[in-house]
Amino acid sequence: MELFSITCTTCQQRLLVRDASTIGEIQICPKCGSMVLVEPPPGWSETPEDQPPIAVPEEAAKLSAEPPAERDWQDADAEGPTVEAPPLPAADIEPPDSEPILPTDDWTSQAARQRQQWLMLGGAAVIGIALSFGLVGFLAFRAANKSTAENANASVAPEPVVADSAKLPAEPPAEPVADPAPAAQPAAQPAAQPAAPSVESKPPAAPLSPVMDQPSADGQAAAGDTRDEPLAEPVVSPPSPAPDAPPSGPPPAAPAPKPQEFNLAPGSLSETLKAFAPFIDPDANPPPEAMDATEQDMPALDPQAITTEQPSVPRPEPREVDLSARLQDRIAEAEFADVTLKNFLRFVMNFSTIPVSVDPDALALMRVTPRTKITVRIVDATVDQLLTAALSPLQLAHVPVGQQLVVTRPPLPDGGLRTIPHNVSDLAGNDPDQLGRLAELIVEMVEPASWEAAGGTGVIREELPSLVIQQQETVLLQAIVLCERLRAARSLPPQSKFNPDLFSLEPRLVRSAQRLATPVTLNFPQPTAFTRILDRLSDEGGVEILVDWQALVELGWPPDTETTVTANQQPIGDVLNAMLQPMELTYRVVDAGTVQVTSPANAEARWDIEFYPVPTLPATRETPEALLTWLRSELTDGNPAALSGVLVFDAPSRHLIAALPQTQQRKLAERLRDAGP
Repeated sequence: MELFSITCTTCQQRLLVRDASTIGEIQICPKCGSMVLVEPPPGWSETPEDQPPIAVPEEAAKLSAEPPAERDWQDADAEGPTVEAPPLPAADIEPPDSEPILPTDDWTSQAARQRQQWLMLGGAAVIGIALSFGLVGFLAFRAANKSTAENANASVAPEPVVADSAKLPAEPPAEPVADPAPAAQPAAQPAAQPAAPSVESKPPAAPLSPVMDQPSADGQAAAGDTRDEPLAEPVVSPPSPAPDAPPSGPPPAAPAPKPQEFNLAPGSLSETLKAFAPFIDPDANPPPEAMDATEQDMPALDPQAITTEQPSVPRPEPREVDLSARLQDRIAEAEFADVTLKNFLRFVMNFSTIPVSVDPDALALMRVTPRTKITVRIVDATVDQLLTAALSPLQLAHVPVGQQLVVTRPPLPDGGLRTIPHNVSDLAGNDPDQLGRLAELIVEMVEPASWEAAGGTGVIREELPSLVIQQQETVLLQAIVLCERLRAARSLPPQSKFNPDLFSLEPRLVRSAQRLATPVTLNFPQPTAFTRILDRLSDEGGVEILVDWQALVELGWPPDTETTVTANQQPIGDVLNAMLQPMELTYRVVDAGTVQVTSPANAEARWDIEFYPVPTLPATRETPEALLTWLRSELTDGNPAALSGVLVFDAPSRHLIAALPQTQQRKLAERLRDAGP
C-alpha cells in the first residue's frame, strides 16, 4: 500500500513510500543514487480516519536488511491512477518475502552491474585478441624463416651453425632518462614590447676570469688562464684504430650469410611463452624496454658476416632557416635542472630549427665537456635569451655564423683580439734567434691562415724573454699548448694553468684507439634520426660525438637527417665509418674521449700538432734533414711540394714535430714505425 510520495531533490524523481518504518530515515534514490530523506507531507496521518488500523504480524513489521529489489520502486510519473486494494483482515496478511522498499548502502543498480559485466567481457576479449595476434605472428615468423633457411640450403652448401652467436638486442627508446625532460611551451602570442625575461641560472662552480698569464717566480708573466677552479673535467678516454686507414689490399668479398637454424628444444618454447607473460600476468615478469618502431629484432648474426658497406643515403630537402627570426621566438616558460649541455643544445635545435655546433677548442679552454650539467629557468623569454642564460655561467656564448650558431668563447666587447705575453725564457733563453725560430714555428703550425703574414688578423711579437701574442682565444690556447708540449718534450715544467691533459705527448689517435675499439651493437634497419643514432653510439661506446653542422649543412645534411645502420659487436670506429661513408662524411679525433663528425674537406683542412720521439735516427737517414726529406716524399708519394703540413725536428728534445691532417698523421706514424732506429 502506498502511504505517500516524495520527490528526490537531485533528479526530481517522484518516489512512492510503502513502508511507514522508513519515515525519518535517509534512503538512496534508485535513479540517481542520491540520499533522500523520507518525510511525510504536512497533515499526513499513518492511519486514515475512515479506516480502522490493520493489524500487521510481527514478522512483516521487521523488514529484511538485504538491499531492496528495484521492482519495489515505481516511477510515479509512469503510473496511472493509484487504486488501493480493500483492506484485508489481519489474519490474511502474510509477511512480505521481498527486499526492503528503499535500498541500503550496499545496493547496486542493475545498470552498474551490467556495465561491470561488459567491462569484464571487453577486457577478456582484448586480451584474447592480443594473444591470438601474437601467436599468429610468431607462427608466421617461424614459417617464413624456415622457408628462407630451406631455400638457402637448396642453393648453398650448409655450413656449421655457431651455437653461441650473439643476438642483436632491441634498442632502447629515444632519449636517455638520466636527464630530466625540459618543460617548455611556446607563448600563445608575442608581446608587443618584449619585457625583460625572468631568468634564473645556476652560477658557475667558481668565478672565471679572462685568460691571462700568471706571474712566474722571476716576475715575468707566464701564460695561463686565471680561472680559479675548473668547471668540469673533460672525459678522459682510451684510443681506437684509425678511421680512415686505407685497406692494405683489395677488400675481401663479404661471405654469404649463413642460413639461420632455430632451436626448437623445449627451452625455446618456454622462452617464447615467457615473452607473452606480460600480456597474461603483468606482475609476473616486467617486460623489457619497449622496442622502437624503427628498430626491428633480427636473428643472430655472425660478426664476420657483417659488411661495413651501407646503402647510399638520400639527402633530405634543403631547409631555409631565418636565424634572426628564430632567435626571437618566444618561450612561455622553460626549466632545465641538471641537464647536460648536449641535451640542452639538442632541445634548442629541435625547438628553433637552428643548427648549433660546438667549438671543441672553446670547451677545452673552459674545461667543459658535452656532459657538463646546466640549470636554468626562464619565463616569457626568447630563444636568444635562453641561450645566453644557459651558456653564460660556463663562460661560453652562442655566436652567429651565417644562418647557424656556434657555441664558443664570447667575443670581446669591442670585437678585437686578446693580447697575452707568454714567457718563453726556458725555451729560447736570451737568444733572439731562438726566440724568432719559436715564433716562426707557432705561426707555421697553429692556424697559419689566421696570422697577419697570411692575411689574417693575428700578430706575434718578439720581446725578450716573452712572445706577445694577439689572437682569438682559441688560437691563443693552441699556441700556448704548443709551447707547453715543447716543454714536456724537453722535460721542462709547465708555465701555464691550462688542463695538463692538453700537454700530453702521446698522439691523439693513439690515446683514442682503445675507446674507438669498444664493440657496440646497433639495430636501426629503418631510417632513424641521425642525431639519435649518434647519441646511441655515444652512450654505448662511451665516446662524446660532436657534429660540425656548418660542414654537414653545406653538403645537404640538416639536423633532421635520417639514416640507417646495423652492427653486431663491431668497433665503434668501424660503425661510424660504415654510417658516414655513404653520406660522404667522416670524423676526426678531438681528444681521447671525443670525436667530431665533419666533412672530409674540413677534416683535411684542420691540422693536428703531434710529437713523435726519434731518439736515434734511422741508419739510412743519418741527419735530421735527410729524415725530413724522406718523410715528405713518403707522405706525398714522391711529390714533397704537395705536402699539406709542416715537419720540424727539435734537436734538444729529439722529437719530430708534425702539423698535419689526421689522415697524414696516421700515415706518418706508420712510416716512422716501419723505418725503425
